[in-house]
Amino acid sequence: MNSDLAVFSAVSRHYGPTQVQAGQFFVSYNSVLTLAYEGFSRTLLDVKRHVESAMHGVLRPENPGSKWPKTTLGCLVKNKTPRSSQIKTLRAICCDFTGQLRSLSDDDRRVPIGELKVVVFGCRTLEKRLFSLGIRLDAAVAGDDGPPQEHVDAVQRVMAQFAPAEHQRYYPKLKPDGRILKTYYRQPHTEATLIADVSLSGKARDLVCAFCREVDVQMPGPYAWFDESSWHLTVRALVPR
Repeated sequence: MNSDLAVFSAVSRHYGPTQVQAGQFFVSYNSVLTLAYEGFSRTLLDVKRHVESAMHGVLRPENPGSKWPKTTLGCLVKNKTPRSSQIKTLRAICCDFTGQLRSLSDDDRRVPIGELKVVVFGCRTLEKRLFSLGIRLDAAVAGDDGPPQEHVDAVQRVMAQFAPAEHQRYYPKLKPDGRILKTYYRQPHTEATLIADVSLSGKARDLVCAFCREVDVQMPGPYAWFDESSWHLTVRALVPR
């Protein structure tokens, strides 16, 4: 445990405050609804590599889902794949609200990150936290901290899966496979993770809330929304081998 704490103490000393930029609304695998960011900053990518290197052989390999930055907003209530027509409705809502999001100023889309947290959670939404250790990013702000272009391109390849032309290929991946509210996301489960809590600007927050309401209006019933207090960005799961 002491050696693990030393890893995060080093993160605090070596890395400074950073940020991510809200990019678009996206339907991820298992029909999970997310706010996706344009990419991890260079600082956050360096933190991921630092933790991976310092805890090499201790942690399980990184999950594909944390290789692109997002905040999960909600999930399906029942273990039933939305109809193809419903997915098209979700795509239209995502497209509409992504347009509104991108019309905001850079400042309004910016999510500042001055602290990371090691969280031991009691359920996967992080609505129940058993332990939390704050890790202030105390070093200087990096001069060139935007996401590297190759990383932005990788994130965009993930986003492109939800394009209309890819519907037939992507649709099977939207099957919930049990990853629904009661049997997965709010099912009691203890695990550790490295995150940044997300604090959106007023305009971005209002837009996210409006997005959730619009989904409920056009598709009443299928979705449950996670409490705003749990909104976070996963940097790296801390699951031992």
